[in-house]
Amino acid sequence: MTLITSSHFSSASASGKDWRDTSKNVLDLLEDARGEDNPYNFGFLYISDNLVDDAVSILNLFKSVTNIENWIGSIGMGLIGGNQNYIDQPAISVMLGSFPEDSFCVFPKTSDTGENIPQDEIKSWLDQYTPMLTFVHGDPLAHEDPVQTLKMLAHTSGGFLVGGLTSSRSEHFQIANTLCENTITGAFFSENIPVATAVSQGCKPISELHTITKCDGNIILEIDHEQPFSILQKVLRTEIAQKLGKDPEQFSTDLAPPDKDEFTISETYTGIAPGQVHVGLILSNSDSKDYLVRNIIGIDSNEGTISISEDVSNGDLLLFTERDENTLSDDLRKTLTSLKERITNERGSFNPKGAVYVSCIARAFQDDGAKPVAEIEILRDIIGPVPLCGFYAGGEINNAQLYGYTGLLTLFF
Repeated sequence: MTLITSSHFSSASASGKDWRDTSKNVLDLLEDARGEDNPYNFGFLYISDNLVDDAVSILNLFKSVTNIENWIGSIGMGLIGGNQNYIDQPAISVMLGSFPEDSFCVFPKTSDTGENIPQDEIKSWLDQYTPMLTFVHGDPLAHEDPVQTLKMLAHTSGGFLVGGLTSSRSEHFQIANTLCENTITGAFFSENIPVATAVSQGCKPISELHTITKCDGNIILEIDHEQPFSILQKVLRTEIAQKLGKDPEQFSTDLAPPDKDEFTISETYTGIAPGQVHVGLILSNSDSKDYLVRNIIGIDSNEGTISISEDVSNGDLLLFTERDENTLSDDLRKTLTSLKERITNERGSFNPKGAVYVSCIARAFQDDGAKPVAEIEILRDIIGPVPLCGFYAGGEINNAQLYGYTGLLTLFF
């Protein structure tokens, strides 16, 4: 159990036997931080999916005890709070904030029964204020494609969208003053709230940029007018040779897939495992530093094609990436250090008051069952003891794009 406070924020997190025990543990911690000098009026609330059946009771209890009506949050298979991660256990992670009353707007507006009501209040707020940041949570099972909803919301509000999709083994709820589903929820924060964000890819590019020259939906038929699997073989052969200190031109190993759907690498060469190799789709008007990581979900060795978990178009740029514990830690440290340096140069100091961290669920549940990388320790080492909450998401949202395998930090100053 952990309580961390600053001048405008307090975060608390805890695990417990059930929802009552866990809620009590967190609220007892927050009681020490609340008082007349800290008029909190906003809360971030993340609930582990182990407690999803009692999410309504948890939210109502926190609203009642704290006297705070404005809440946003989500359900997660893993949570982040204070100085630790909570993976696959009953847990709650909370951060309370004190904002000027007119500086934020929770959406959508809902009734006590969870039904949407006319959005005149939201429209009125957007007419008066320019949202610098829009922090969102989304239902990955929504009837409408979350990506399209995010783009429409970004266009309508003009704010920079960050957040994550719910991860759950049962109900996929979001919190916007009440429980919601089948939608995008969150809060607009006006330009009067100073913020900064950074995204850590957690991967390392292992190839040059390539161009998709022929495709069909999510099936890549040609890259640079060559068979995609042939290019992937060359990339992996080079990467493995470098790890072993050998000359790629003089090195060969069996990279052929044993069946139609997967590729394997000889157990002799343990530098790369198949599950660690992904495709990075380069974002428009960007360079190779900003890309969307997508899984390789199938390989046809006869046709030489690769299928990935995203539809693509002719002319799209891609590269191949590698992800493991080292690339995740190294990239997170590099990203946070760069963010700290940038903020220090811009503001003359680095003194964040609160933080929300959204990480990919794949970073919590490793393919090989290994213990997840202690991202919270890296965060604490670089950004310091700042009030912090967060969760492991089913997709990370940055600039209204849906990322994967990333870690997304939002700082409030």
